[in-house]
Amino acid sequence: MSRALLLVGHGSHLNADSSAPVYAHAKALRERGLFDEVLTAFWKEEPSLSRALDGCVPDDVTVVPVFMSAGYFTNEVIPREMGLSGPISCVRGKQVRYTAPVGSHPALASVIVQRAIEAGATPGDALAVLGHGTERNRQSQANIYQQTENVRVLGGFAEVVTVFMDQSPGMNDVFALTSAPDVVVVPVFIADGWHAGQTIPEELGALASSNRSLRYAAAVGTQDVLDLLHALTEADAAATGPAAWSDWKKSLVDDLVARTREVLAGRPRPDDPRTTGAQRMLSEAVRATSAEGVTVILDDAESAPVTTVTVAAPDRTGLLSTVAGVLSLHRLQVRAAQIDTVTAGDGSRRAVQVWTVTPAYGDPPPVERLREDLSRAITGALDVAARLDARSQAYPAPAGTAAPTVTVVAGASERATVLEVRAHDAPALLHRVTRAIAAADVTITAARVATLGSEVVDVFYLVDRDGIALSETRAATVSVTVLAELSAG
Repeated sequence: MSRALLLVGHGSHLNADSSAPVYAHAKALRERGLFDEVLTAFWKEEPSLSRALDGCVPDDVTVVPVFMSAGYFTNEVIPREMGLSGPISCVRGKQVRYTAPVGSHPALASVIVQRAIEAGATPGDALAVLGHGTERNRQSQANIYQQTENVRVLGGFAEVVTVFMDQSPGMNDVFALTSAPDVVVVPVFIADGWHAGQTIPEELGALASSNRSLRYAAAVGTQDVLDLLHALTEADAAATGPAAWSDWKKSLVDDLVARTREVLAGRPRPDDPRTTGAQRMLSEAVRATSAEGVTVILDDAESAPVTTVTVAAPDRTGLLSTVAGVLSLHRLQVRAAQIDTVTAGDGSRRAVQVWTVTPAYGDPPPVERLREDLSRAITGALDVAARLDARSQAYPAPAGTAAPTVTVVAGASERATVLEVRAHDAPALLHRVTRAIAAADVTITAARVATLGSEVVDVFYLVDRDGIALSETRAATVSVTVLAELSAG
């Protein structure tokens, strides 16, 4: 299913620059290819909100309000004009997800601080966080106060206060609310438009004092697109549902943004502790595995939001399906997996699998129990498929989910055929997919597995018995086989 992203801005009949950041962010997102279409719409400019979906081809649309706070426009105007009934609506036959405004993201506090520093602020200064405010919807002030508190927690300024343009405390109160000689005002606005670029500077300029200085920063909404991408990621996941946004997913995104910011700033890329840990566990598993044995390493640190299960065993067709099935039997939900085949010190081939899982209930099983069940399953003493099939009878497939897709990704690898599988998540789904691949007498040399909310995106690298990429005919056959398995479930 193709996906579209719609960025909704306020716009202005008085200042064309007010919509510039929305257009700039949309352009940057298009260039990154994250969505099939990236559209824009405005309240006070064209294209209008009521016509925002005109010409939109994808049936899955995520609408993101490029506003600094939830309030009158995000809660009333946008839903009314677009015909939205809640976080997920059906509009003109399209599934439309409606997210929280980007300005509600906690990362905005660091942008506010950066804007203050750019304006010349020093640690001894006072910082005034300036919001729009409105008497029509008092909810709009909540995010400004929250961002002020987030900035205060970050530290670095003598005082941090909140002021508004259209409600109390107003901009004219900025000196009365602070005592530091120097004050910097940061407008929490999307753009340096009519208000942030003209009316506010004029009003603040009238407050000139002989013994106190007042600096005015640029609007936070013109900050590098990285911050908007960060906010869009969380907003999109939150709109999908609670399962799509967890502490684990947040930690991954926050870490990615921090590392990207370091690279963009020209600083050395930080070491990746997770990669180092995975490599350590891979090598440890290979060393511990005998020619015929199975090694299972369970990394269940209390501070980690997920559990890592590393499995090493003699390589054979169907091993990935077997391990996935055993994990499912123990009600371990797969969040990600890295599957590789390596050569051990004795020259034999080992399949080494690093699984990132979360227990559906309680704690993960003891590592001894996992190792025992995996060994029994590999030798055939434990019929994993029969156990899972019996369990699946008690859990009928949910209705209304998107149809699965299986795609052969042409040109993705010179040494293997790359198969991408997208489907709605379900118990033992990975086991069923890999079982179908094994039944086609095809070997999986590597795999990358990811669960994104309620959807899975799995990529498999396949070769035939001779260790070479599949022919087009053979690849098409495997694709049909896997799709038939998914459709039957």
